[in-house]
Amino acid sequence: MMNNNLRPAFLDALAEDVVLTSTFLKGSITGRADTTKIVETVGSYYTSLSRSFHESIGNREFIAYDAELTGGLKLQGLISMIKNDEGAISQLSVTQSPIESVIWLSTELGKRLSKDYGDDVFL
Repeated sequence: MMNNNLRPAFLDALAEDVVLTSTFLKGSITGRADTTKIVETVGSYYTSLSRSFHESIGNREFIAYDAELTGGLKLQGLISMIKNDEGAISQLSVTQSPIESVIWLSTELGKRLSKDYGDDVFL
């Protein structure tokens, strides 16, 4: 499981109405509480995580990372954040690959979170 010390700091900067999109979602999720819950749940499946790139350009911030999942699969991710005029993150996009890892992660998220979000949210 992911160490709590690895909780992404950007979660503290989410706008109340942040919109989350991701490779593992069929659509989008809106709201700070739901976005935080999903991102923290994703992190709980990481056994290791290393950041390979982090850069800000204007109101946009990008983080690339490599992770290993509890199922033993490797995962590469790119987090793209857009900040509103107040500096809070209003759009959060998490793109991941390879597809085998994304499908495994999405299946696990569905098992754990379908009671909260329904059966048609995750791939």
